[in-house]
Amino acid sequence: MKDRRRFYYLTGLMALLAVSITAVSTFMFYDAYFEQQRSRFIELAQSQARLIEAIGHFDIAHSQTDHLDGALGATLSQIKEAHSRFEGFGETGEFVLAHISSEKIALLSKRRHESQALVTTINHNTLIAAPMLKALKGESGSMISSDYRGVSVLAAYEHVDVFNLGIVAKIDLAEIRAPFIQAGAMFSVIGIFLVFITSFLFFRIVNPLIQHLERALAALKKLFNEQESLISKQTVELNSELNMRKMIEKSLIRAKTEADEVNRSKSEFIANMSHELRTPLNSIIGFSEIIKNEMFGKIGNEKYKDYAFDINNSGAHLLSLINDILDVSKIEAGAVTLSDDIFDPRAPLNESIRMLKNRAHDAGIQITSEVLDGCPNLKADELRVKQMILNLLTNSIKFTPKGGKVQILVHGHLNSGLEIEVADNGVGIAADDLERVMQPYGQAGQDAAVRVEESTGLGLPLINMLIELHGGTMKLTSAKGEGTQIILRFPKTRVVAPRVIAD
Repeated sequence: MKDRRRFYYLTGLMALLAVSITAVSTFMFYDAYFEQQRSRFIELAQSQARLIEAIGHFDIAHSQTDHLDGALGATLSQIKEAHSRFEGFGETGEFVLAHISSEKIALLSKRRHESQALVTTINHNTLIAAPMLKALKGESGSMISSDYRGVSVLAAYEHVDVFNLGIVAKIDLAEIRAPFIQAGAMFSVIGIFLVFITSFLFFRIVNPLIQHLERALAALKKLFNEQESLISKQTVELNSELNMRKMIEKSLIRAKTEADEVNRSKSEFIANMSHELRTPLNSIIGFSEIIKNEMFGKIGNEKYKDYAFDINNSGAHLLSLINDILDVSKIEAGAVTLSDDIFDPRAPLNESIRMLKNRAHDAGIQITSEVLDGCPNLKADELRVKQMILNLLTNSIKFTPKGGKVQILVHGHLNSGLEIEVADNGVGIAADDLERVMQPYGQAGQDAAVRVEESTGLGLPLINMLIELHGGTMKLTSAKGEGTQIILRFPKTRVVAPRVIAD
């Protein structure tokens, strides 16, 4: 009696499990199929909308004056004629086309499931108008709603730009669910039947073995107790090792913290050296400028004038390198504060090109620039933006052979931000060096023939730090022998509409 009761319990449990698995599997397949249908209906609505737009554009371009309603009337007459011949898809699917008329939604296509006139109107606040109202507002997507029969449907909606129309493709949810309901019921019956057969055979075969299994279970329990004792011993050893590893990890974290603190102190020290380093250099540059230009009279020996010229150039170059080092150190120390200037990006671009015009001409490099129409103003630190553009142009001129080209393109939009793109057809950067050149003091392995002057390797890292301070990004694309392209992207929070000056 006890065994029979056990058989009933086991059979019922397995039947319940089979039904549950069938239900879960059916729901999962239905969910995936439903998402496929949702995507398919969105594509259907979009394809119909694009088709109507194509017809509309054609009618607008070739409209004749003999039609009472012009291009709209010509297009709608073709669409109505097509929909009158098209019953729909599936058993319940149909397209609905409408537009806004007198603060109501006017339907322009007949209903498949209801014999009505071609043009009817419905209020905005009705449930059946929800998908069409979204389409007429310019939205695209899908939703579950009720139609004019009060039946739940899957509706995909799309806006038709050319005549400000809306189109909805819909199908009854019952039609989508029907195959899965039938399949779920059939597989549940089959599963329950198989469970009963399997349980009966299992009970008949396994029952003689139960006693043998109970004896084996007792032996396994004894073995388990022995293994549990061994595991407890090993757990103690593992805990000891884990504690040791935690101590090592804490030591490593402490060492890293100390190293970061040393690096921060280094950056703060270099950042504070600005006055001490720049003051004597400015004197050297200023005095050598006076001597070079013979501002207080002629120099007796021409060699002295050449030396003054060399001192001036070397001092200016050294000051530029020190400025880069100080800028990097200040950024690392968090000592740089940006100003929020609002300016036309043409200003720093044109000034940078003017400053490097002679240098590019002497190197035989052609610089071209273009700012696309509708480009917004920037809200950024204008001096830092100019510094980034100067560094990019200087790098391109430095590593572009004579007769090469450097192109600058500025474009943007209020909804997407602004981009400054600098591209050259110079020597480029090898793939192995792309990561190195983005590290402070890292340099690519350029050939000696094209390395016209040495640098600290701070140009690109400094540009990257400055654009990140503005909340933007820098993208470097290059290949050896194929030139280099660098794009600075400012986010949309950094662009403002150009100021309109009234007449």
